[in-house]
Amino acid sequence: MLQLFTGICVLYRLATEARFAFFLWGPNGIATGSATLLFGAWVGSALDIFFRSNSGVVLFLLAITLAAIGYVAGFCTRLATLTLAVGFTVLTVRSPFLVDSGDSLISIVLCYLILVLPRKRESKPGRWQTWLHNVGVVAITMQTVIVYATAGLWKTSGRFWMEGTALYYVGQVAEFSEPSLRWLFANAILVNALTWGTILFQLWFPIAIFSRFRIPWLICAMCMHVGIAVFMGLVSFSLVMIGVDLFLITDPEYEVIAAALSRASAGVRHLSRA
Repeated sequence: MLQLFTGICVLYRLATEARFAFFLWGPNGIATGSATLLFGAWVGSALDIFFRSNSGVVLFLLAITLAAIGYVAGFCTRLATLTLAVGFTVLTVRSPFLVDSGDSLISIVLCYLILVLPRKRESKPGRWQTWLHNVGVVAITMQTVIVYATAGLWKTSGRFWMEGTALYYVGQVAEFSEPSLRWLFANAILVNALTWGTILFQLWFPIAIFSRFRIPWLICAMCMHVGIAVFMGLVSFSLVMIGVDLFLITDPEYEVIAAALSRASAGVRHLSRA
């Protein structure tokens, strides 16, 4: 699931920003960053060559697009993961003013996913690929825990969050709110409950994720990010966060959920025929 959501997230970013490619990353655009900051003088300079001409920018974005499509389809997963990890990170370094927390998480997760076995690839105990896969899984899990915990701790230092009014002010910002839904944030009780509830949810996430409340907590997390996508328009951030939330659900848990949904569906069909 994380592979699917990460690939879709990258494709979404490319689809919405590609028409401004020359302005954002081209030689005569506003980009000032260099890949040498992360990849060193030799590799970074080689990557920067793509951005010295508009045709190079097109070629670079085309490579990332093909890698994202292959990544979503499960074709040449290892190569696609490496291409996406390098390519997407280069774009964020090239235009750091476009980067948000979702972009940073995508770059980090893609690096970890290089270690993870592709979908439908059987893991055999004792093999070094399986060991690397386990390292990648643990790294993504811990990164997710860190993201939620630090977000909760950061909110406790904010006056508006502690006063329970932060979501009201967010709802009044045109760039980060859906105008037709602003009336929801006019209810003081609802705003207070959602604001403080968000803080408590994120602070308790590191504990809940290792307890019997794991599945309900992850479902709440995904619902929260669906709300962020709808109310605030942060689609790419929400997609990658939902992806890492789904990643934390184990295969046996997916089987239990699938069986429960199947029983519920059968019950609904039975009632509809009654």
